[in-house]
Amino acid sequence: MRVCSGRLESLASPAFIAALALLVLNDFALKPLFHNALTGKLSDFAGLFALTLFVATLWPQHRRLAASAIAAAFTLWKTSYAEPLIDALNSVSPFALGRAVDFTDLLALPMVPLAAWLAPRLKPWPLPRALQLCLAVLAPIAFAATSRGYSQVRATADLPASTAVDDAALQRFFDDLARRHGMACAICDPIGEGRVYGEPGIEDLTVNFAADRRVLYFAATDSTSRADKRYLAKLEADIREGLDESFPGATIWEATDDYDEPLEITTFTLRSAGGVRLSVERAESARRAHGLETERNFYYAGRRRSWDERDLVLTPNYGGNDTLSIWVRYTNDAYEPLYRAVADDLAERLSARFGPENVTRAVRQ
Repeated sequence: MRVCSGRLESLASPAFIAALALLVLNDFALKPLFHNALTGKLSDFAGLFALTLFVATLWPQHRRLAASAIAAAFTLWKTSYAEPLIDALNSVSPFALGRAVDFTDLLALPMVPLAAWLAPRLKPWPLPRALQLCLAVLAPIAFAATSRGYSQVRATADLPASTAVDDAALQRFFDDLARRHGMACAICDPIGEGRVYGEPGIEDLTVNFAADRRVLYFAATDSTSRADKRYLAKLEADIREGLDESFPGATIWEATDDYDEPLEITTFTLRSAGGVRLSVERAESARRAHGLETERNFYYAGRRRSWDERDLVLTPNYGGNDTLSIWVRYTNDAYEPLYRAVADDLAERLSARFGPENVTRAVRQ
């Protein structure tokens, strides 16, 4: 297909420039700064709108076909059916592709037909030809650069009884190693509870030591746009080499279990005008009743699994429109009895306060 030179002028529309700017600003500034549900959805809305507008403007005669293809590709990308393709690409690429399977991201799909409809109706700004060409060249780069990848390495180490080791020695070891890799302590809990270095949710190293079993677990993730697997490979190699030197006899193997994956999640959805504050109070009362600890915006029990994951987590999430979701999940079999007790107790408290007809309970394994 040939791009008509006159179509470059149409790329200079305020709508396209604003959507592209919002996409870049959100992925490179707002997401790292706030890292919440709003910033996650902004990229989907702005990205779909800008991409569809870009294609529909340059090839107007094919805009409906292009919009359908974009919508279908985005839908596939957000499902588990894309996993074989992602695995195949990651096996040959030094940069890891990744995405969260989140069907609520499909709420952004209306941006596709909206952009296709608006494309021939927008009035462009009279920008110089050089700036028009810059938009045409930089837009695809922005679409690719803002697609965050995901790469992770995980391992478990058995420290033999013959090796002198304690929490303080291991903590000093990882503090020094993280510093050499340019990472500072982000969540500075004792290593026995779980310690995180780097920027949680973006690029981090989580370390956890169970002294009673003399087992060390570490996981390093990179969710930046570069997601370079070679960087994580170097970090893992330094950890392995350092452990072997500092704690002779340590046996290290790849973590093959789904250490960070919840074994089961119970979600309560409450719809009640003015009930958001009261439902959060119910979650707080359940937290107190079962002795859960508090960290930022969630309650937990057990050791840290990643920057926002513990052995058991209870999280209230306000969804707007008088809707609140409360998630209870666990990642350690030992916490299954507490998980079921908390979920049942919370169901009873919410139903008693708001009526069972206003509370939906769903369980996912």
